[in-house]
Amino acid sequence: MMNSNAQLRLDLESQTLVAVPSNATQPPLAELAKVKNIFAPNVYIKAFFVPKGMRVITKAFREDHVTILATGSVLVEDPEGKKIKYVAPVAIHFKEQTRYRATTLEDAVWYCVHPTQETDQEALIKMYE
Repeated sequence: MMNSNAQLRLDLESQTLVAVPSNATQPPLAELAKVKNIFAPNVYIKAFFVPKGMRVITKAFREDHVTILATGSVLVEDPEGKKIKYVAPVAIHFKEQTRYRATTLEDAVWYCVHPTQETDQEALIKMYE
């Protein structure tokens, strides 16, 4: 789900995302995320932490999947611009071949649950990075 290290914050008055000034000393999101990979028969779960104020752009995965927001809150925007605020604990259905934007309103812990027949753990990590 992570492929952007751009930082934005939600302006509560206008309900729009605004840029946060760049800080060269802050590591990119991929370094902050604390990713954990969980493997089970026919399922791959990517668990990660995303700090408050980060913008995440999802990949367009080949299958529908569920993301469980375990802690925190996020604002998710679909390709048509519809925005929904989610507050943990909640399960979010992401549709196949669709990219979403999510902005963390609080520190958040996500569990992306992907159905799969793949058994090679390294292949799974590459497939869903």
